[in-house]
Amino acid sequence: MGFSLLTFNTRDFFDDEPPFVISNLDKGGFTGKRRRRARHLFEAKLDAITQVIHDCDADVLCLQEVGGPRALERLAERLDKLRLGYAHCLLGPETDSRGICVALLSRFPLRESSAEEARDGVDRSCPIPALDEGQPLLGFVDMRRGMIDVIVDVPQVRTGMPHAGEPAQPVNVIVVHLKSHNPMIFGIPRLQSDLSLGVYRSALYRMAEAQFLRQLLDRRLLQNSRSRVVVAGDFNEHVHSVVMRMICGSEIERGRRGLETHAFRSCCLSVPEEDRYSLIYRGKRFLFDNVLVSPALWEQFKETKILNERLVDISRAIAKGGPLVPDSDHAAVKCSFG
Repeated sequence: MGFSLLTFNTRDFFDDEPPFVISNLDKGGFTGKRRRRARHLFEAKLDAITQVIHDCDADVLCLQEVGGPRALERLAERLDKLRLGYAHCLLGPETDSRGICVALLSRFPLRESSAEEARDGVDRSCPIPALDEGQPLLGFVDMRRGMIDVIVDVPQVRTGMPHAGEPAQPVNVIVVHLKSHNPMIFGIPRLQSDLSLGVYRSALYRMAEAQFLRQLLDRRLLQNSRSRVVVAGDFNEHVHSVVMRMICGSEIERGRRGLETHAFRSCCLSVPEEDRYSLIYRGKRFLFDNVLVSPALWEQFKETKILNERLVDISRAIAKGGPLVPDSDHAAVKCSFG
């Protein structure tokens, strides 16, 4: 089995029609001039994303910040004209208040991964736990931008056709985009403590999403410890953060405490530290985009490439009132398995 997977935060990939227009050009009156500007920006955005996908040539595409079905349909049309082979396309079930969600395109067939869990009534919300034993949960939140959770049937050989009589190898692909670091502020803040409470809420939200994901991964590994599972996307956290440690787990703690399920590993840690970044924000480098894999898939891991050679710090251009650019402020991350 050999395949490659790409995760890419496309950054504000909206189309040129309401309700969510690229660069918010529909706000304050969607005039003819603004419509033409939106159409130009949308086409430029499609060009930029198509170029990244063409250059990477990955079999499975995990995208974030896709602004709805029309944007994804137009992208799929572009890729089809280039004969890149992405015959299977899926948009995430939910969007956040900005109108963005996740998407997946694949050269290989897709099928549902969670049908049994749905029949069994498995809770797919994100828990906020109590702080003392015996107390009930404090509440639940939803995955803010939704997620995609599917089985990709990867052929036995790279040509796209399985060997005669041999089934395709299933890989459970989960696409996520966790809550950003923007503070969750209710009302107008007056004090630093109002701001810190918003930061607290934001961090708590990401941790609830992380706990939900770890519970999901445990269920998959309990069903089959040799499951090939990959979680890819924009986690809005660096690889050694509390949130990422929650999702990945720990093999040391597994051995020490006799835990039943294994830890996941970050494919990005194979990249030299000086090149291990997918975002430049206000002059600083971050690795928020990642690919996490189960032990069985890690055995087939070959390499990771973070395509950050032309990455730009868009935050500085925006702060200075510079022109809008079609490029994402995130680098694509490509992982190969075989």
